[in-house]
Amino acid sequence: MAAVVAGMVIQSTPVSFGAVGTPMIVGVGTGVEPLTQITNLSSFIFEVATKVATLHFIAGLLIPLFLVGILTKFFGKNKSFSEGLKVWKFALFAAFAMTIPYIIVAYLLGPEFPALLGGLIGLAIVIPAAQKGFLMPKEEDVWDFEEKDRWDPTWTGRVELKNSEIYAGKISMWRAWAPYVLIAAFLLISRLTVVGDWLKSATIVVPNIFGTDISSSWEILFSPGFIFILVAVITYVMHGMKPSDFGRAWKASGKTIIGLVIWTIAIYIIATNNKRLDAIGGKKKSA
Repeated sequence: MAAVVAGMVIQSTPVSFGAVGTPMIVGVGTGVEPLTQITNLSSFIFEVATKVATLHFIAGLLIPLFLVGILTKFFGKNKSFSEGLKVWKFALFAAFAMTIPYIIVAYLLGPEFPALLGGLIGLAIVIPAAQKGFLMPKEEDVWDFEEKDRWDPTWTGRVELKNSEIYAGKISMWRAWAPYVLIAAFLLISRLTVVGDWLKSATIVVPNIFGTDISSSWEILFSPGFIFILVAVITYVMHGMKPSDFGRAWKASGKTIIGLVIWTIAIYIIATNNKRLDAIGGKKKSA
């Protein structure tokens, strides 16, 4: 329960730029384009993204401290929010380590990179600092969970933690981080004008979907999904994975994707149907 709560709270800062900027590029872009006469949609999305990044930067400064307070309040022996405030120095340092690169990247590179690069840069700064005890609380102020046998049963529910059989052995730190760094590097390279124009040349267009005036296009090589797949294949070689382990990872990912595809198609059908009803209603009003 604590892990889920922590993940949800800490994700509030990068959420608008998650999935390589999809909420901005796809959400704002496709939502605004049919309704306005914006001449330069890319510039408009960039402007919206920078304003959103500024708001997240302001709110994000207190998110780590707020998160620690939630842990001490709801999962601590004394149920005290103030216990979490004892780590305020390190919490603020951790916040700035992520949010400053985050907002700089938003203004310089656009909506695809703030969460990705902000998080990577923040980790690179915070982890070594924590290991050296920088701004860490005094020993008497260190907080931890109680022994597991004293946990509230609702914290774990039916989840059973056990060792994974997939683990194949230790790998070096650089190989562990390499996939994330490669994703960031390939995304940056793909967004260069010359490279991006070449990648966009491979595009699949599906016109008049289901007999409507709605069309869709997929820039295969320019899509962030392609880069994720490419890095996954490179990781398979780099980590010396077994084919069975690689296949198991694809199978697990496939199950998640199938569920999302079903949900997306259902939403798309509803949206298309509503658009038709609106069109019919408009014709009746005109008549």
